[in-house]
Amino acid sequence: MHTVHGTYDYLGTLDTLENMLDERFFRCHRSYVVNMSLVAGQEKGVAILTNGGRIFISRRKQTEFMQRLLNFFKNEVI
Repeated sequence: MHTVHGTYDYLGTLDTLENMLDERFFRCHRSYVVNMSLVAGQEKGVAILTNGGRIFISRRKQTEFMQRLLNFFKNEVI
């Protein structure tokens, strides 16, 4: 698990982790859950993070990711 405070080992499943997280988090790939507040933008198939990192977005999740990102940005501005 990569966080702004460091990297940590997590021995559970992503399904379990995903159920413990709030609406700021989105499962964008079978291997990744991303904190939407740390997403700066999106390129084809990749989320660009505020720290310059990149996380893959599965093809079947790209539309939902963009909707969640737009909603997140909209709610942040208000």
